[in-house]
Amino acid sequence: MAGQLEAVSQLEEAFRLAADRISKNKKLKVNTEDKLKLYSYFKQAENGACSTSRPPFYDITGKVKWDAWKALGSISKEEAMMHYVLLVNKLDPDWKNEGTLQPSDPELVTTSEGGGGLFSVGAAVSTMSDKEDIPDDEKTIFDWCREGNTDKVTLLLRNTDVNIKDENQMTLLHWACDRGSVKMVEFLIKHQVSINQQDCDKQTPLHYASSCGHSDVVKLLIANSADTTLKDIDDNDALSVASDDVTRLAFSQDVH
Repeated sequence: MAGQLEAVSQLEEAFRLAADRISKNKKLKVNTEDKLKLYSYFKQAENGACSTSRPPFYDITGKVKWDAWKALGSISKEEAMMHYVLLVNKLDPDWKNEGTLQPSDPELVTTSEGGGGLFSVGAAVSTMSDKEDIPDDEKTIFDWCREGNTDKVTLLLRNTDVNIKDENQMTLLHWACDRGSVKMVEFLIKHQVSINQQDCDKQTPLHYASSCGHSDVVKLLIANSADTTLKDIDDNDALSVASDDVTRLAFSQDVH
């Protein structure tokens, strides 16, 4: 019991130090997917499983962040902390050498790859680390689409409708637009995907590309007859939710 309490204490300290590092390292480049992971792990570690209501559609950022947190389900606060620290180690491997961790705390500076120390507590950490990536044999066509793997999507489309929808009524094109993958969007259009389908909030793929700032995808969709007048459940068309850059670069004056 004493050993377990000590391990939890070390984990909590490592988590606090990692969170402090992320908040202070303004030069660190983190992609959107990893930002969402950091956010969701932090919220789970601090508050436990998500029990709040999903933000309304017009809160684009809030809804995406809520979805990431909700997707963690009921994993424990300790597991979320370990995920968080492992991800910070991966994103910023030099952080331990810049004074954030004290030399007197060798357990806290050991990474999962190095073995020993904090990350040898139980056998779960290496297993949890593997959960960051879904095994290939468990991936769905949506997973391959999110990754931009046209070869795998082509294979699965032999027995799957290109207009398949997930639990949120999002199509493959919605996901490709969300990720800003011009290659995947072009691929799906060539496979005659319905370009104006709406999800459970009546968002079209054009709404996703616009709100996420993917101007190249927006231009591609419009060039392929995406309906710019369709509105979501909050009466917003794609132009209404577009960033200034997307409005300037992708929406011409004669869109409407």
